[in-house]
Amino acid sequence: MFFPVKSNGYGYSEEELLFSLLKSTFEKENAFTFQQLPINTFNEAFRYEPDILFFHQQLGMFIFEVKSYKINQIKGVRGTNWLCEGKQGSFTVSPQKQVENQMFHTRNILNQRCMLHNLFNTHAFVVLPNISYAEWDAREDLQKEYIKRPILKDDLLNEVVFYETIQTFANRLKLRPLDDLKWQDVLDYFMIPSKHESNSYAQARFSELHLLNTIPEGYADVIQTKLSQGLKIYVLSQQTFKVEFKETFCQFIDNFQLLIYEESTKTFTDRNEFILDGDITDDRLKELEDIFLNFNTGQFAIIHAPYDRNIMVSAGAGTGKTHVMVDRILFLLLNEQIPLSEISMITFTNDSTSEMKLRLENRLLTLYKLTNQAVFLNFAEDVSSVEISTIHSFAKGVLQSLAHELGYGTDISIRSFKYEKQKIIFEILDEYFSSIAITDFLNTKIRYYNFVTILLNMWEEMEKKGLSLEEIKDLDFGQANHTLLQNLIIEVFRKCECKLEKVKKAHQSITMGDLIRKLKTFTENDKVLKQLAPGKYLFVDEFQDSDDVQIEFIAKLQEILDYKIFVVGDIKQAIYRFRGSDYRAFSELIKRSKKTFLPYTLHHNYRTSETLLKRMHGLFTNWGRSENQDLTYNEKDCLTSNIHSYTNEWHIKEYSYSNMDAVNSSLLQEHVRQLKGKEKLAILVRTNNQARTMKILCTTLDIPTIQNLDGQFYLCDAVKHLHILLLALQYADQPMYVIEALQTPYFGYELNNKNFIATQGNKNRLKQFLNEHVKQNFSKYAELVRDYSPLTLIQMIMREENFYVRIENYYKQQQHSEQEVHLQVQRYKLNMQHLLTIIEQQFATNTVTIPIISNWLEIQMKTNRTENEPTFESDTAQVVISTVHRSKGLQYHTIFLPITNKPYNTIKPKYFIQDGIDLKEGIKRQFGWRIENFQNNYFNLLKDTENNEARKEEVRLLYVALTRAEQKVIITLPSNNINNSWSELLKEADILGGIRR
Repeated sequence: MFFPVKSNGYGYSEEELLFSLLKSTFEKENAFTFQQLPINTFNEAFRYEPDILFFHQQLGMFIFEVKSYKINQIKGVRGTNWLCEGKQGSFTVSPQKQVENQMFHTRNILNQRCMLHNLFNTHAFVVLPNISYAEWDAREDLQKEYIKRPILKDDLLNEVVFYETIQTFANRLKLRPLDDLKWQDVLDYFMIPSKHESNSYAQARFSELHLLNTIPEGYADVIQTKLSQGLKIYVLSQQTFKVEFKETFCQFIDNFQLLIYEESTKTFTDRNEFILDGDITDDRLKELEDIFLNFNTGQFAIIHAPYDRNIMVSAGAGTGKTHVMVDRILFLLLNEQIPLSEISMITFTNDSTSEMKLRLENRLLTLYKLTNQAVFLNFAEDVSSVEISTIHSFAKGVLQSLAHELGYGTDISIRSFKYEKQKIIFEILDEYFSSIAITDFLNTKIRYYNFVTILLNMWEEMEKKGLSLEEIKDLDFGQANHTLLQNLIIEVFRKCECKLEKVKKAHQSITMGDLIRKLKTFTENDKVLKQLAPGKYLFVDEFQDSDDVQIEFIAKLQEILDYKIFVVGDIKQAIYRFRGSDYRAFSELIKRSKKTFLPYTLHHNYRTSETLLKRMHGLFTNWGRSENQDLTYNEKDCLTSNIHSYTNEWHIKEYSYSNMDAVNSSLLQEHVRQLKGKEKLAILVRTNNQARTMKILCTTLDIPTIQNLDGQFYLCDAVKHLHILLLALQYADQPMYVIEALQTPYFGYELNNKNFIATQGNKNRLKQFLNEHVKQNFSKYAELVRDYSPLTLIQMIMREENFYVRIENYYKQQQHSEQEVHLQVQRYKLNMQHLLTIIEQQFATNTVTIPIISNWLEIQMKTNRTENEPTFESDTAQVVISTVHRSKGLQYHTIFLPITNKPYNTIKPKYFIQDGIDLKEGIKRQFGWRIENFQNNYFNLLKDTENNEARKEEVRLLYVALTRAEQKVIITLPSNNINNSWSELLKEADILGGIRR
């Protein structure tokens, strides 16, 4: 067994040379080697680390002190002291004394721990790999009798010479080989598996699993050594460890580098076993799982799965999938030496991307702090080379690499092309009506502009569903009860994409939807795809939210480029069907993949109390057993937990229509009062409007809240105020813009509209009023517009005008409570930082102008409903108002569902597109449409399918909402039945079940 330590320190290459020679020379013999092994003396007075410790069953124990000196650096020798010269000046060392002291202490420890009674030979040497025989022998001052000849460069030429050198030194003493029992004692002390315990007589690189029948003497020293090397240690013991032992290693335990599981009532091994890097059978793991209920064998198996296999993980809510992915990356990095640059990860949101990078970086920094191993610090610096991105960013990278195949350059930009699309639809319709009378259309009573808007929305939906140009042209529109409308729709979608493609190439731009759907072009051509780098490791988080194109693309990366795929997710949490995602992603990937996946399931929940999970299990089971199978759930999906409930956890309350607000108010006040410390109560709702309703209720009750809504970033105050400032700087001679800017936190003026009545809207009078009553703050900055870049000027205004101080005053003027002001200020600052970051990323600061940023920001404010506000924690507010979509991945002490009476199908779609997954080969995709009283024959058929799928999606939303809870769930329900509502779904799952309160 050979245990190296990776380092970039001074002299490491010389140590590595000796270590490699020992390994290649003695690898097949009964021997082991440690590099830089930390050893504590008995009284722990000091700790030392031999450069190389080598133990051979026949030859004995060798300790080598390796020095990188060259002959001209050794100026002389006085007794045991060497006088040396280095870059920092002269210094004195005693290498022979140092190595002999290390040998003395190590021999004493082994004698006592392993009862060896000095029945083995010991050898201590200084090694000088940079000095030859000739150089050493030419120095008369080094030929003293008291100077023990070191191992020199000539002794390290190759394995044969080195073996003879070691044998020569060993033969100077009478050989005293250890018998097999004593040798096993030594191996046990150092926790090294003997050959019959390990198929690969090799070292652990990532982890060790210790199965202990008894706790060995000196076990703490050995554990310290292993942990100091950066190994993750799992300990399953039949004996209980003392409190002092756990306290000694509390930092490693707290950071999940040392995991200890104890079970004294069941026997699982008759001897101590040490398993390296997860080399254990599934049957053996199952045996251990049945005994050590807290030992998460699912996580262990996934982390240690063979590096060259594809992995598919079904991870239930709160089962620690992020922890598993991070440790899986470390396993690939440490155990298989897979470079971080060869690893890519696709996450679902920008927040998830940032979190994953931070988690991986923090894990490596923690390992560095725990072990002081520089290699982990270097890895942490390399995290930036891991491509962690959303699917759209990942797709953009692929498109830029293969843009030439599509007729684009590498500097592709993203645009909406909404105006151009609308213009193209008008052009196609005008062309059509140029040859036929428009009378039939006018008789439909459909407004022409409304018809164009409907067609535009249809086009957007096709893009969202990932339909390519050819697929749109090839849609099956069936038969309709109005021939002209049918023909117009077919005509538009037969031509529109071709026309738009020409516009896109002229602008070297594509739409956000193109990022995904143009991947389909590459999946249809293996030769094109082979231009990408092969053999990478691709992790895909939240895979259940993938769409048809993404699934096909991942399957092709696996097939054509030999990507090793790791997909993880939970089909019960697939809640983005409205974006084109398909909850059947896992089964579809298996169908399309030509390679097998290792399937794993995570059931152990680290979030929710055991009793609360049992309550939820009843609901989930009923949904799973329903005639419609509303939820893909059975007994195998049941989550387990060891978290005990310490409160009355299940509160279901019915109300009549007239007292809904009263019931919600009462429950909210009662349970907010019960929160302790940093515990949070989350009000979870379906829509942003419902969230605003609850915000009003909380304000009435004087309860401070944080809001976590969908796509509201470009509607926040920070964005609005910056846009107002930019307009004022752009139109500094227009008083209406300046007046608005002066009332923002940038300048903090309170201007009463009554003051402007006398001006009667006259521009010159307004200017005069401003000059007389307002300091010249603004005009100063307006004059600097041409001298500074926009971002520099904005930051100058923020700094000189005490912007962040004025934010607080701005909200105080609105008569918010002190707590609410504090929250609004926090939110504003975070949003402002987020906005400036986006602007920096969006524009090159040396070319951008204020009008460019202003126009871009105005478009985002009008159209962008996907960018979310940054989430933040607050000690002030214990209540969070969030949509269920935004709560995904988060957890709260208490969750409250106060609005279950609203129908979820209030929006009546005018069109449906058949899911691509439902298509059979050779069959065209159906498109159903309805406009006013006119429709085609596919509309009702696809509508029924959509209604069924929408119901299932709402059940999955409820699953996500409920599984956010740690300790308590509160739900209010209308006493009357409301069709197509959450209350209906919950009652059908028998939530009341005799628990009426």
